[in-house]
Amino acid sequence: MDIVVSKGSRVKVLGQIHTVNDSERLMRTIDEVCGTGVNSISILFHETRLLGSAVIGYLVKLTCKQNMDINIEVTDERLLSLIESMGGF
Repeated sequence: MDIVVSKGSRVKVLGQIHTVNDSERLMRTIDEVCGTGVNSISILFHETRLLGSAVIGYLVKLTCKQNMDINIEVTDERLLSLIESMGGF
């Protein structure tokens, strides 16, 4: 898995999130972006099929408790279905 931050508040996740370390690295990266004072963040999951419960919980926390506006884009239909079945973020 690779993570690229661009345009200040855009995070691209390239590939599968395989390990707990991958999840933690993604959450740290998002924390760093949110720590710059932005109100919204865009996350692109490119060729990512699944999100672990820690990442899902983290994203829900950002939207509900920190009022962060999150725009999520995905390239995998299975991940899109998962996110839609949970009502989005």
